Formats: sequence, structure tokens, C-alpha cells
Amino acid sequence: MDRQTESYHFKAISVLTEASIKLDLDATTFAGAATLYHRFYKSISIDDVDPHTLLMSCVHLAAKLLDKSVYSRDIINVFYQTLHPDKEPLEGGNNQVYNGLRQSLATCELFLVRAVGFSTELQLPHPHLLYQLSAIADWMPPGALRQSRLPTLAWSVLRDSYHAPLCLSYPPQALSLGVIAVAMRLIGLRLPGEIESRQP
Repeated sequence: MDRQTESYHFKAISVLTEASIKLDLDATTFAGAATLYHRFYKSISIDDVDPHTLLMSCVHLAAKLLDKSVYSRDIINVFYQTLHPDKEPLEGGNNQVYNGLRQSLATCELFLVRAVGFSTELQLPHPHLLYQLSAIADWMPPGALRQSRLPTLAWSVLRDSYHAPLCLSYPPQALSLGVIAVAMRLIGLRLPGEIESRQP
């Protein structure tokens, strides 16, 4: 992947991050949408579809697959106001712009499903990260994990990892372990067993 394409995807996921905050999406819905986005571009050129319409479709489909309640009206308005911050929210009914965006969302979602080969199962690293952090907590004195800031940083690193298609390159349990390793290095944390194993 060349730098121009990397920059394109980085900016797109940044837009998705902003939209997820405005839509109050949980971490798994954001991750599911980002995963679908990266799966789509694994086989489709960046010139073949409008990125904002695709991002809307990824959020809409991820919410369906993960059984989350997110209204298409809200998705459309959040992305519309991201592109047009000076505009008022769109209303339904006979509003041609809203109806056009709603139709584009439905059409693009069908295209998205076909582009990913109808493979819509989302295996996310989040439950693995929860389990692994819990296991680490058992190795440490009570309360030490929370005081270390490791959990907060690990979740932040996981969210940031979706700016690149790492979710397509590694199984979810390996990705979550990598996230923990990065977070531990950033705060200089070592587990008791790791320290002992490195002593001569």
C-alpha cells in the first residue's frame, strides 16, 4: 500500500471516529464498521465509491450485524453535517437531499455486502482484550492494574489500530495481545514473571 492510499484510509477512519463519537457508538460497533471498511477496500479501488457513503453503509451494516440500535436518519445526518458543518440537520418526508442520501445508503450497503463476498461475520478482538487484561490483573497486586493506566491505554491503542487494516492481517486474539504489548511498552510496565525471566 502506497503512502497516498495509507493517508486516504487514515483520513477516512478519522471521519469514522468522529462520527462514532457523535452517534455515541460503542467500541464494538466502531470496530465492526472499520473492519467492514477495510474488507471492502481489500478488493475494491478507492476510486470506485464515495468514501462518506461507504462509511455510512459500514456503520449501518455493523449496527445490524451486532444488533445495535442506530437509526439510519441519525447516521445520514451525522455524516451530512460532517461534510457540511454549516447546514441544518436534514428532515425526512419530501426532502430530496435526505431521500437521495437514504437511497445511496441502501444501494451502497448492498454493494458493500457483495464486495466482502457476503462474509459479514465480525470476529472482534474486544472480548479477547477483556479476558487478557483480566488475566494480567491476576498476576499483579490488587488495584495495581487500574493504577498502571494499562487498560485505558490498551483500549485507546486498539481503537487507533483501525486506522490501518491490521484487523485483516492478524486474528483477533493476536491483535489484542499486540495491543497490550504496545500499551505496556508505552508506560514501561513489566509483569512479575517477565522481569524474573529476564534476570540472569
